[in-house]
This record gives sequence, C-alpha cells and structure tokens, in this order.
Amino acid sequence: FVQNDEECDDANQDNTDSCLNSCLNATCGDGVLRGDLQEGQGGYEACDDGNRSDTDACTSGCLAARCGDGYVRVGIEDCDDRNPADDDACTNSCRFATCGDGVQRTDLARDDDDYEACDDGNRNDRDACRSNCVAAACGDGILRNDVGEGEPGYESCDDGNIIPSDGCTQLCLVARCGDGVIRQGIESCDDGNESNTDACLNNCSEARCGDGVARGDVEVGQEGYEACDDGNLNQRDACLNHCQIARCGDGYVRADVAQDNEAFEECDELENCVNCRRPAQNDAGPDDAGFMGQDGGIIGSPDGFSQGPPEGGLPDLGMPPLPEAGSDDAGPRPDIDNLIGDAGPRPDQGLIFEAGNPDVFLVVGDARPPGWDGPLVIWDTGPRPDAIVNDTPRMPDATLPDVNFALDVGIQQTTICDLWNSGIFRVCTNCHGNSGGIAINHATPRTLHDSFVNVAGNSNLDLVSPRNPQGSYLYAKMLGGQAFFPGGGGGRMPQGGPFYSQNELAPLLRWINSDNLAACLP
Repeated sequence: FVQNDEECDDANQDNTDSCLNSCLNATCGDGVLRGDLQEGQGGYEACDDGNRSDTDACTSGCLAARCGDGYVRVGIEDCDDRNPADDDACTNSCRFATCGDGVQRTDLARDDDDYEACDDGNRNDRDACRSNCVAAACGDGILRNDVGEGEPGYESCDDGNIIPSDGCTQLCLVARCGDGVIRQGIESCDDGNESNTDACLNNCSEARCGDGVARGDVEVGQEGYEACDDGNLNQRDACLNHCQIARCGDGYVRADVAQDNEAFEECDELENCVNCRRPAQNDAGPDDAGFMGQDGGIIGSPDGFSQGPPEGGLPDLGMPPLPEAGSDDAGPRPDIDNLIGDAGPRPDQGLIFEAGNPDVFLVVGDARPPGWDGPLVIWDTGPRPDAIVNDTPRMPDATLPDVNFALDVGIQQTTICDLWNSGIFRVCTNCHGNSGGIAINHATPRTLHDSFVNVAGNSNLDLVSPRNPQGSYLYAKMLGGQAFFPGGGGGRMPQGGPFYSQNELAPLLRWINSDNLAACLP
C-alpha cells in the first residue's frame, strides 16, 4: 500500500525495478540501474551514475556514452558532431580531422587552409599524396617513387617548374634529344622523330651541307636540297662542298679517282679541255705550229715561229711588265744577256727573264705571276742543253728561233676549303690566335676566310685583297717580301720557318686570283 510519503510500494525488495526500495519511483539519475526493462522500452537504462553530466561515461539520459551521440566525452573524444559523415571536421572516431589521418576532408573549399586534395594516412612525400595532403604533381619539386616507368604519374625528374626547354621537361621526364622539345643552349632543334635525313638530325643539330648526312626531305630545286653529303670540305672528291655530285664541267678537277677510271679528270674548264681531258699536244719543230698552249695560250700556224719571231718581236701574252731591277733584286738590270731571278721589287714575280734574244722569257715555279690568268708556260728556245730550272721538266735544246717545248698544267681552281683542308695556315694560329693583333681563326673554312679577306694587316694593305696578290700582305709575309710595303715588317711567316716555297704557295696565289674567294662556302 502506498502510504504518506511513498511514491510507490511494490511490496518487494528489488531495487532495480520501477519502484526503489525507498518506495520512490525509479528515475534516470537516481544512481540505481534499472534491470527490469529491455533496450527500446520506455525508461530503459544502460547506465545510471547518479548525475546529470553528459560528458562522462553515462549520459544524462542514462545511456552509455559513445562516439556519435553528440556529447563530447572529456578526455576521450576530441569532438562529437552526431553525424555519420567521416569526411568533415570531426571524424567518425570523434577525432578532429587532420592531414594524415587517412580520411580526406570534403567539406572545405580549395582556398581554405585545411583543404585536403587527398589523404593517404602516411607521411611519405614521394607518393601520389604529399604529406601536406596536396596531390603530387609534375613541377612540385618532389620526385615521385611510387610508380614505374610507363605508368600514369611516373616522374624521372622534377625540378620544380614546368619549363619544357630545360633539363627536365614539363612532363617530368629527363630531357633528351628526340623528345620533341628544344633544350635551350643544348639543342638547336628537336623534331621528336628518328629520321636522320630531315631538317633536324638525330643528334638534335640542324641539318646543313657538310654534316655527313644527305637530306632526303627536300626535292631537287628546293632550298636545302642535297644530292650528297660526305661530311668533308674536300672540293675535289665525288661530293662537292655545296653537297652536289661532282661532274665534268663543274669547274673542279677531281683528285680522288685513278687515271684509268672513267670519272678521272685532267682538267675542268671552258677552254682547251674536252670531256675533262687534255687534247694531245703537238711536238714543236721547224714545220710545226711552234707552240700550242692548252689553256688559252698561243696557237701558231705552220711556219709561224719556224721562220723566226714575228715582226716586232714576240706576241703580247698579257703578262705584267717586269720593272727595272733594283738593289734588292736578284740581278742588276733586266736588259742584260743573263738569267735574272726575280727581276723587280716584287719577290713574288715568279719569272726568270732572259734578255737580248727573241725567245725572251721562261715562266717557272709559281703557276701564274701576280695578275696573270693565262696558262702556265715553259718556253725554252735558248742554247742551254737539257737545262733544269726550278725543278721543272728537262727541256731539250733548240736552234733559235724554234720553239720545241711547251708545258701547260691548266688553270687549277683553289678554294678556301682546299686551303683549310691543307692545313697550311694551322701553324699560324700558334702566334695569331683569337686574342690580340692579327687573329687567324682556323675553326672552319668560313672563319679562315673571314680572318683574311679585306682584313687590315700591319701595313697599308689588307691581308688578302681579292684578285690582287701584289696588294695582299699575307702573300708578301709568306714570301718574305713584307719590307717592300709601307708599314710592313717583322719576319717571314711562319715565324722561324720552315718556310713555304713559291710552288707550295701557288694554291694561295690561285685562291687570291680567283673570281670568288668564298666559292666553296655554304
């Protein structure tokens, strides 16, 4: 029976039912855990710690505290947002979301400080997700090591930028020739293909005539077309220096084939040269034409010379006149009946002059005196039996005034490429490098040409004056005649010797006298 101050009285001593032994109704927070109800029934208690705190192990609703109940348990939970979302500020383990917890937050904008593009739960900076929860990217300066070559995201380098033309491309691959990206300062081209016969070689240098690779991407007649490319600067082989195939009539005498080869050339010029071979030469005699030159020389008629020289003396061959001999010359005066070596003040005159007879001169040694474009003629009608002059062939004796010997080697063309190939000036760079004074750059035929042509020497003359050997200081220095020119001086070149003979310098003279001193240059 319920009496006076009793709220209930169930006439039993069970303190865990709806009526306590104190005859008070059981309530959450009374400190007594009810045991007469099942979970889900009204009044059910999972716990009862006798207080109304929601931050301990038993909530004020007499339910056991748990992550997700909306109450932050002191010392146990960082947070409790009472939702099932694991990708917000409070994870489902009731911990504050942090980079590296393995859960990617999705509740923030990209510009938020705590935004996470990824979160793989580790502190490895070299995988797909960096330790600051930023997705790994090419150009972030961190080299990935979690993927193999050929897989998406693979990096063989990462220099912290996306500049395509440095050592590491914008795809984070080590720059190499053939990747299609021109590397600044290293590659002049990169077309990304394996063809070695187009405008860009497989070593990533621009195709040029002389690189040793014949281009196959240009049609005949188009700029850059190459019929051949042998990679050298020899103008007298099967491939010319402008990458065209050598042929008879191209102006260059081939030197790479034997005489019995059909491609052999004895000459290659417009006059007195037939199919690049010399016509047979007539012997001279009393009934002969006298002298038949093969290079624009004199073609006499029968009895033209056999009856004596023409009225008025020998025909004018167009050679420069010999000045009167002076104190520095080999002989006293040119009008005596003796041989005079080097008559006149120009040591490169290249003549031996015999005066007083109708057979007045003999051209020896150097193929052509300065300013002379005619044939090399050995003309001997004098009384000296079997004479040998300056290593020229033996010349039979003659009975004046007959002409009985003629030799013509033709007008050979010499280019700056031939001189560069010969190495004749290489020794000069020991003293005349690229620093100070007269600089001779032997790196290429072009640099050698530009070191000489129309470049002032240590005199009033240029080193090389086109078609003017007498006005070319370089030629004078190599012959030892520099003192004849105002401002000239010093020793003969090369300094200290051994010096080049006049015959050895004949190619230099031919080059200076040529129509185009840059003929072989691309």
